Amino acid sequence: MAKFKITKENSDTIYYIVYGLSILGVVIFSLLSMHEAIISTSPLTSKIYLFLVFVFLLISKGLLALKAYFVDNKNKIATIKNISFAVVYLAIAILVLTIYQTDYVFYSIAAVLYFATIVANRVCLILERKGAFRIVYNVLLAGLASFLAITIILTVPTEANYAFLTLLVLIILLVSFADVLSLAFSKIQLRGLLRIIRKTYVFEIIYGLFLLIVSFSFFFMITEESVKTISDGLWYSFAIVTTIGLGDITVTDPISRILSVILGIYGIIVVASITSVIVNYYNETKNEDGKLEKPKVEEQPDSKDNQDSDNK
Repeated sequence: MAKFKITKENSDTIYYIVYGLSILGVVIFSLLSMHEAIISTSPLTSKIYLFLVFVFLLISKGLLALKAYFVDNKNKIATIKNISFAVVYLAIAILVLTIYQTDYVFYSIAAVLYFATIVANRVCLILERKGAFRIVYNVLLAGLASFLAITIILTVPTEANYAFLTLLVLIILLVSFADVLSLAFSKIQLRGLLRIIRKTYVFEIIYGLFLLIVSFSFFFMITEESVKTISDGLWYSFAIVTTIGLGDITVTDPISRILSVILGIYGIIVVASITSVIVNYYNETKNEDGKLEKPKVEEQPDSKDNQDSDNK
């Protein structure tokens, strides 16, 4: 049996799997916590879900700290930063678990601590100076998190305010979605991808689809009884473009049916275009990295040697 060796590639794979599962836990329990806060059925259940959210945030930051120390050549700054965030999330989890059902002052403290970690993280990214766009982006996020923290401090709810808890969980969800995107596209070279998009005119094709969806949705809303709002029209157009065909909304007008056919054909073109972009991107990436193996050409014996052997 072949022995399993811990290499950099194996450790990266294990890290991506476990880190992805931790972010998945954050997303799942954030959605459950938000659902409980909206329907307001059980404050205790909402508290448990929120506790689990911060437990998985603690796990994710712990994994980032381990990666920074053991994989990224003992990056002490990143290690200390992620350990500090993990400690804060542990404190928030303990705080949430001990909260009384009607005491929202502690919820406010937990929210302010969470926003403080966002501000600290963005400040660290600003100090790394990775391009003007990223600096401006991180400054805006840090300013927004600071504004929310100050607003919570000035307007601490004194009674059950589930809208406040919903807002907190919604922000955690948005940050988690950003983590998912950064994890999924961490190996993608955006410059090469943008170059292929410009060459294949995919942006123009998708933009044309967007214009058709918006305009057709307004038409569906005006002419069809089943399409009552613009959101229904957008939902129906999305189902047609992606060829899902959910069947919850249908059209009967002949013009609406023709427009639906146009959207369906256009959606097939868009899917084919995106597929070609992905294939071209990976082919170009492999060529740039020199990972394409050249086919081995079998050495043919010299013709003179063949004749000499035949004569013998």
